[in-house]
Amino acid sequence: MRDHWAGWRVEWEHKLQLNEVQFLRSVADLQGAFQHRVTLMEASHRDLMRTHNVDFHAALERHAFDIQKRLWADLEKMHTEIERIIHSELRLVRQRAQIAATVPAEAALTPAATAPAPLGFDYARFAERFRGTEEYVTAGQQFYLPYFEGSKNVLDIGCGRGEFLKMMRDAGIPARGIELGAESVALCRAQGLDAELADAFPYLAALPEGSLDGIFCSQVVEHLPPERLPELIRLCAGRLAPGGVIAIETPIRSAWRSSPRTSISTPRTPARRRIRC
Repeated sequence: MRDHWAGWRVEWEHKLQLNEVQFLRSVADLQGAFQHRVTLMEASHRDLMRTHNVDFHAALERHAFDIQKRLWADLEKMHTEIERIIHSELRLVRQRAQIAATVPAEAALTPAATAPAPLGFDYARFAERFRGTEEYVTAGQQFYLPYFEGSKNVLDIGCGRGEFLKMMRDAGIPARGIELGAESVALCRAQGLDAELADAFPYLAALPEGSLDGIFCSQVVEHLPPERLPELIRLCAGRLAPGGVIAIETPIRSAWRSSPRTSISTPRTPARRRIRC
């Protein structure tokens, strides 16, 4: 019995030693696999971080370039706007100097001329800023040129800076204008245009009936009291010869009431009424 027990113990210890060796080998294999997995994950993480870093710097450079492009575009717009303002101011100065040169020298020596002028509304700058440059207004008024072709006596009510009168002159159509602003009249005359300081109502009332074959009125009727608008239309219609045309433009559509034999332009342009007599 004792010999049997001693043999069994030796065999059991041998098996235990084998199990321990196998267990340690398994642990070593697991540790090696774990270490390999950690190394792979670390390498993958490094690659991912490197890719993200490259993408981040690429996006940063791209957005910085876009911001720089927008900045240069904005600076170019500002430069263009400043040049436009300077050009407009210089043009106004030249126009006023030209107007002043047309005033007789003796008028400058009168007490009224030497007295300081009161501060007032600067219509020239207002028109340049809110109505647009002369080139812009002229381009918009080209719409009306076909309706006045062949006319012999055209009146521009509220001729302003004379864009319509210059267009008529370039087209060989006789035209004259009336205006309430003395500076605008002087500016038109300095450009060789036929302009007169006058109010539309008494001026039209003094004209013979049928003496005009064309009337143009741009951005005037919105300044009139609503009850005077029909009176202006009647005066214009009475002074137009048979077949004559009147073109009235206003930026405010509510200034118009519905009227027969009239047509209105598309919504992208100022409200226009064209009446043939």
